[in-house]
Amino acid sequence: MKARPDLHDAVELREALGGQPVGAVGAVVELLPAEVLVEFADQHGRTVELLSVPYEALSVRSAQPAERRAPG
Repeated sequence: MKARPDLHDAVELREALGGQPVGAVGAVVELLPAEVLVEFADQHGRTVELLSVPYEALSVRSAQPAERRAPG
């Protein structure tokens, strides 16, 4: 597993932040020196929240964005 995410990676929160609980999954939309901007969306793909998250507060869940994964 990668230690740091890349743009568009799916990431999971290691701690509750903003209105998101531990384990919430979002997508990296911007990489910053000490943190990343993560977008959290609902089941319809609408943005629910954008959070600046320190690298140490997240885990890379997938190095492939969902739309690039093969079905099945």
